[in-house]
Amino acid sequence: MDRVTNNTYENNTDIPSNSMYCEVSELIGKINDSDAPYEERNVIVQEFLSSYIKEKLKNPEKFQNIFYTENGSIYFTFEDGCSIRFKNTETGWSVQPILKHTFYLNAETADMLVDMKNKDTLQGEIIGLPIKVFEPAIGMIPFEFEIEGFPEIEFSINDDILMIKGDSFGEFSSGCHIGHKITKVIK
Repeated sequence: MDRVTNNTYENNTDIPSNSMYCEVSELIGKINDSDAPYEERNVIVQEFLSSYIKEKLKNPEKFQNIFYTENGSIYFTFEDGCSIRFKNTETGWSVQPILKHTFYLNAETADMLVDMKNKDTLQGEIIGLPIKVFEPAIGMIPFEFEIEGFPEIEFSINDDILMIKGDSFGEFSSGCHIGHKITKVIK
């Protein structure tokens, strides 16, 4: 497990996680700005995203981890901790915002955090809560936080225990996503 110091990974490389998201968003934006009817634009976007994902899967060495979850989403995580998730829905693929930090939880811990989130108590209760994290594996659940542009969250990891300290106001208001169980690990 990588150790974190001041929100950067010690083995950080200059992998441009933002450029992958920008590349996808820019092309989807151009497609959506066209004069084509919505249905045509959506078909083009879905063809592009399917092709894009397949192309990225051909180069797994560019990523720290690649995996699928039980809902069909595919995650690409980078050595800097960022993740890009392509959500698979009834209407096709959609790209989700980049989250700066990705960790992996067991089902019990993930359920506890989901319960807190559903009760709107996660922001207050997660600060200082020791959270056991694992390597990505089948059955583990991705936990991502800190959307680009939101307040920076301070945290630490010691002996695979994640401790979230909060932002400069002592809050956890950076956005987070608690995913679904990993069903297939590519890398």
